[in-house]
Amino acid sequence: MIDANNNSILIGHIFTHPWHRDEFPPLNSMDKLKNGMDRLLNDPSCKRMIYLNELGVRPVARGFNIGRLLVNHALENLSNNGGSGVPSTVQLVSVQGSARFWEALGFQLEQLNLDKSEYLKKNYGLDAVFMTKYLPIKPMAHSNHYNSTNTNNNQIVKKSLILSAY
Repeated sequence: MIDANNNSILIGHIFTHPWHRDEFPPLNSMDKLKNGMDRLLNDPSCKRMIYLNELGVRPVARGFNIGRLLVNHALENLSNNGGSGVPSTVQLVSVQGSARFWEALGFQLEQLNLDKSEYLKKNYGLDAVFMTKYLPIKPMAHSNHYNSTNTNNNQIVKKSLILSAY
């Protein structure tokens, strides 16, 4: 978007990163976050997923499907690069009554055990729910960004995705 002074204005963004499957990143604890990242890097048995951490659209740009476009673009990018070691599972915590938005994009509600459910409600809000989408993995036509022969843990952690719309 361009303002009156011909400056570009960020109108939306999405941020994804690798995390442990069926878990959500801890809030307000750098030690727990660091331990989680250490496990991702050093434990080859750790099941991974892509965590959709954040989606934001400026109020002035709402109603134009910017959020849906950003999510679809991110999921397409992840699906196209699945053969390179990117996990095929995307998970998120839906907050602020957004579960219907995510369901329309193919995410499904996950049943959580009591401890996880209580943590979610306490830290993310009473309406928070954990959701999952399984991506179809498409063969990679070509890619300089992802190397299909190098799927070690460090490479997977580096495959975070940040998209922005101007």
